[in-house]
Amino acid sequence: MPSGEKEVRNLLKRLEKDDLIGLIDRLRNRLNGADEEILGYLSKRLDPKIPEMKYLSDSITDDLALKYWSDARDIVEDFNEFGGGDEDEELEFSRLLDSVREQIGKGVSYDVRAEISEEAFDQYSAGNSGMDDLLMDFLFDLCQSREEWLQLIEWLRERGSDWNRYLIMKIYREHLHDNESYLKLRMANLRLGDDYLELCEFYRKKDPEEAIRIAITGLEKGEGNLDGLADFLFPHLMGKRNDDLVRHLTGEIVRRNEGSEHIFELAFDYWHKFGVRNEMLPSLRQWYSVERWNLWKVYEKMRKTLEKDEFSRESEEILKIAEKNDPKSYMKMCWDLGYKDRMLSRILHPESGDWTLMPDGMDGFAKLLESDYPEEMLQYFIGKAENLIRAGQRKNYRVASEYLHEVKIIESDIMLMGSEWEKRIRELRERYHGRPAFIEELNRYGNG
Repeated sequence: MPSGEKEVRNLLKRLEKDDLIGLIDRLRNRLNGADEEILGYLSKRLDPKIPEMKYLSDSITDDLALKYWSDARDIVEDFNEFGGGDEDEELEFSRLLDSVREQIGKGVSYDVRAEISEEAFDQYSAGNSGMDDLLMDFLFDLCQSREEWLQLIEWLRERGSDWNRYLIMKIYREHLHDNESYLKLRMANLRLGDDYLELCEFYRKKDPEEAIRIAITGLEKGEGNLDGLADFLFPHLMGKRNDDLVRHLTGEIVRRNEGSEHIFELAFDYWHKFGVRNEMLPSLRQWYSVERWNLWKVYEKMRKTLEKDEFSRESEEILKIAEKNDPKSYMKMCWDLGYKDRMLSRILHPESGDWTLMPDGMDGFAKLLESDYPEEMLQYFIGKAENLIRAGQRKNYRVASEYLHEVKIIESDIMLMGSEWEKRIRELRERYHGRPAFIEELNRYGNG
């Protein structure tokens, strides 16, 4: 211990109790976070087993919880006022809530939990902080008794909304284990596919047949995403064949134009398993006509399951759809089918939406064509590299160097024009000698 600190400590030992308390009070008024440090220090040193200490220890736990919540409340109030805030402040808010949770684990009194809960729900109700999920998770953690859960239900009911009704059902089902109240509310709020799916999960073990009945009803009437219901039902149908039901459900999806291309995939698998080929193709066509983001998956399944003539016919149809809606799948299909000329055309003349649908671009497919179209791919990679070099910044130079490495492979290894590559790289070094970051990236990537 440095001599100065030792002297201060010796002086503190000389102070009378009242003087020491006065000094601590003065420091509390001047230093932010002093109360938090003092309460934390005392909570670690008071033994709650000693009767006369228990009240003080409990009081410190309550005070710490209130202190942490007060600081957290200041942050969320500002967020609600201004519609959000700084990311660091959000992290601090989350940290403070965890500190309150830590005190709850030590035993915060009912009255203090009730006070914090009411204030936290007020901030949740304001609904403008962008931290509603954090607040609701916190409110769930504050509830330690049936009475507290019922109070939270009452607040949520007063505020309304589909989400709050979902939270009420979650409380009834998972925390109060009140199946009667849960089912009453759940049955009165069946609209989305996920609503029906939750009810299916509830009955999965209690009454499997009822769960199946609900899944069928959900596919017939549910709105929105129905994939979960289809996944729930079809394993049952794979084991207990029901062709009429599969036709009925896929027909209903088509009739209602409701969102589940996945059901057509499952129907295709179903018909394939039972060898009903005259039903396979209609399901396949329904599937690839509505699938938008992963037609390659459909194509792969076609290749594995269709007869040669069927595949030849259907692959051309799915290729037309992919060309318009799913360029990445289109390029993969073209490569698989040997349509390299179509790939080249798409690389050199991309559609306007290609960069949105393919954030990683066409580079991987361009590399595949280097041996077949060396001159075209050489110009492709040179153009990409030079655009990035002109843009400046080290991150662009790094990617440009990767493109130049492809240029080196094409000129030196494929076209056997190593001298042209050496000339090209020498000219680039001379032209951009004033950009040391670019030269460093060239050297790092082995372009020399």
